Amino acid sequence: MLALRLRFHSSLFPPSLTIATTTSTLGKLHYSTSSHLMPVHPPSPRPTDWKSAAPSPPAGSTTFAAQSTLPKLTVLPLLPTLERLKDTLVPIAHTQAELAEAHRKIDEFSSTTGLELQRRLEEHARYKPHWLEQWWDDGAYLGYRDSVC
Repeated sequence: MLALRLRFHSSLFPPSLTIATTTSTLGKLHYSTSSHLMPVHPPSPRPTDWKSAAPSPPAGSTTFAAQSTLPKLTVLPLLPTLERLKDTLVPIAHTQAELAEAHRKIDEFSSTTGLELQRRLEEHARYKPHWLEQWWDDGAYLGYRDSVC
């Protein structure tokens, strides 16, 4: 069975927000990086400039030498992104019915909840030099508590 799982970052929603769709109401949304959807709690709040406290690369190193010249990470438009998602599901769907159901869910998302989430993401990105950085750090590195061995 082909399953679609949407994960929403908790900073996009107040804790008790519910989002109404045409077919149902979603309960509280939880951010999780694990496959079993356990809540992830990032480390306690830290200063916004916490990375500046890290030691500089060794003298003569080219690590991060071009960092200031990199372009800003853009937020991709919703509809073309969802169309690409539909295309990627074609080879992994087990049946045409399963594919049609996945496409229907994507279309519903694109015309309801997806529009509001896209607006919030674009608003978030407008005021951040790197809109994904904190989420990436927290979700991929700092909030992950399983063994690495």
